[in-house]
Amino acid sequence: MRIPSQFNEESLYRRGRRRDESSQNYRRLARLVIGLALVIVVMRQSSRPEIYRTFFGPAVPTVAADPGGGSTGEETLASKAIPVHVTPRDRNIANRLVAALVPSDQRQWVVSLSRWQAGRPVGSVPSTVESVMDELSEMEFAEVDRLGWQVMLESFINSTSIDANDATPTTLDRPRIAAFLAALDDAAASRVVDGSVWRSGDFDLFYRYLDQAEGLSADGVAATGVLPLLQQPDVFRNQTVRAYGTVARLEQIAARENPYGIESYWQLWLRPADGADRPIIAIVPEVPSSIQSIGPDAIAEDGPMVTVVGRFLKRLAYESSIGADLAPVVIGRLVWVPAAPESMASVPATEATEAGGFWLIILGACFVGFALAAVTMWRTSVMARRSRELRMAHRAEPDEFLSDLRGVDASTTRAPDDSRFDDLGDSQ
Repeated sequence: MRIPSQFNEESLYRRGRRRDESSQNYRRLARLVIGLALVIVVMRQSSRPEIYRTFFGPAVPTVAADPGGGSTGEETLASKAIPVHVTPRDRNIANRLVAALVPSDQRQWVVSLSRWQAGRPVGSVPSTVESVMDELSEMEFAEVDRLGWQVMLESFINSTSIDANDATPTTLDRPRIAAFLAALDDAAASRVVDGSVWRSGDFDLFYRYLDQAEGLSADGVAATGVLPLLQQPDVFRNQTVRAYGTVARLEQIAARENPYGIESYWQLWLRPADGADRPIIAIVPEVPSSIQSIGPDAIAEDGPMVTVVGRFLKRLAYESSIGADLAPVVIGRLVWVPAAPESMASVPATEATEAGGFWLIILGACFVGFALAAVTMWRTSVMARRSRELRMAHRAEPDEFLSDLRGVDASTTRAPDDSRFDDLGDSQ
């Protein structure tokens, strides 16, 4: 006899059929089937890179094809600038020299110094070089620093001479050139109007960044979403960022007159892959032929995925379907582009082959599971029958008294005598 409890609710006197037991088994089996289906769906979705791209960004390859002659989906090798260390004293001197120059003179200096720093022909030095030398001589600071700056400026002047043996700056001159250019970039950044349409003060830094786009390196640059650029523009301004998304619109724009000789550039409207429905404007000097088919009036929902590395300039105001809106502007270069359409022809067949192999594996696993279940059930029934035979074999036979009762006929059994009850009724 089993005592009823919270684990056993059967009656002590009558054991009926538990109808809810079979329904619980069916519900348990249904839950297992649903769990197996979910596992299969997760296994299928885990092979899609776009699932993880939101958190980690796309993987950037190390080599790329010529952007103008068809892309193979690899990264173009960029010329990496030699890292230099700028001391606070050199930066302070550069800030004071730049403050004494008007914006037009600052444009001349940034163009000439950037060409000299890159080893390209300078052409002519700015007309204010003598005034800068005079301003340098009037400043009060260590004589060693003054002498170093004077040597750098004299080397800069001599770089335009035909008889000059070496037009590239020396290792000692590079930190001061970097400090001077950083101060000039800060002055140009102060003229950028954030949160507005294009203004005349934006294009000094605009073409400066576009001229330096091919030399940007993607090493160590973290991926940045559209929302941080919109909500924290002061943090990311003039910083190198990496943005990625699908190309929704592409247009080639003729450049206005600039000292860098840039004739045109490409403007890409990117739909971010991080889930935010806010566009990113990428300005690049060149784009591969694989994405040039997207027109200036397109609003592609599933355009090709690209990755751009560049510098954040400003938040540009534009007119959207909901009214006035802002989009971050990143000026740089493309470091990852999709493969050419002709090389993608075999992708559907490959995906179909992989899908067929996957379902074959699933069917094989189901067959093996059902086979194991059938073998287990058969083995269980055999063991149950064997244990029942063993119990019957060891059961004791009934004694002679019970054997005699088995042969007694029920009809010969004497009925009880009720005559005494009749007498009792008559006497009453």
